[in-house]
Amino acid sequence: MKWRDVLLNGLRVRMFEVNGISFGVALDVGPRVLFFGEKDFNLFAVLPEVGFQTPDGFWRLYGGHRLWVAPEAMPQTYSIDDGPVDVEVRGKRVTVTGPVEEKNGIRKRLTIKPEEKALRVVHEVENTSRWPLEFAPWAISVLRGGGYAVIPLKPRGEGLLPDRHIALWPYTSLNDERLLFLEDCLVVKHRAVREPLKVGTRGSVAAYWVEGFLFVKRVEESGPYPDLGSNIEVYAGENYIELETLGPLRRVEPGEVHSHEELWEVKRMESPLERGALDEALS
Repeated sequence: MKWRDVLLNGLRVRMFEVNGISFGVALDVGPRVLFFGEKDFNLFAVLPEVGFQTPDGFWRLYGGHRLWVAPEAMPQTYSIDDGPVDVEVRGKRVTVTGPVEEKNGIRKRLTIKPEEKALRVVHEVENTSRWPLEFAPWAISVLRGGGYAVIPLKPRGEGLLPDRHIALWPYTSLNDERLLFLEDCLVVKHRAVREPLKVGTRGSVAAYWVEGFLFVKRVEESGPYPDLGSNIEVYAGENYIELETLGPLRRVEPGEVHSHEELWEVKRMESPLERGALDEALS
């Protein structure tokens, strides 16, 4: 697979194009995917200036797509990832491997495998420590603002017992104007509001619409999951929105790898909440 190296908001990125989809991986930070979309339109937000101070140093958001581990904790989750990564291309497969995180005892790896009109992204976290660790791989896509995140919440069956849930983070208010409850889906509308918002649930698909494009993520459900049993989450920041999925929470022995897969699709759609087209795209 051919590639070219470009600068994206001051960051070196290796760009690839296959089956009408463009994607680019960072060369000096990460592992991160900093570009995903059609031709020159990047669905991801690239924000190298955004960040904050942690006990381990200044953590930068950078944007794009990253791999974390859950449950979230400070400073473990916010490991500084501003060093070079190893990028390997074999056929139509691109693998990006980060350095060992000495304090956390893990190493992160992303493998991008093009499929017909889609990308399969494999997230791997290796336990490099001397003892078992318990965690869930956590795949986070930082997307450009101004759009709508959509999480289907259709009934799973019939009966007298509950079959769906919505998890709320402490900084989330139910009367937030960004939250929209439709008949069978939860929508988070991005607005340039400083106060964050986060919701989670359990499912197999989620999407984000912006400027005529629909970004769709698909995962397989298994579990158990952290965050009150959530494996699909949406976080709304001031300049971006995050579409997140999690793998199951499990014990990982030294030398073992815990993996989680997402299937990425990009579709054209004129309206964000056009029910017929949206239902078809998410089916």
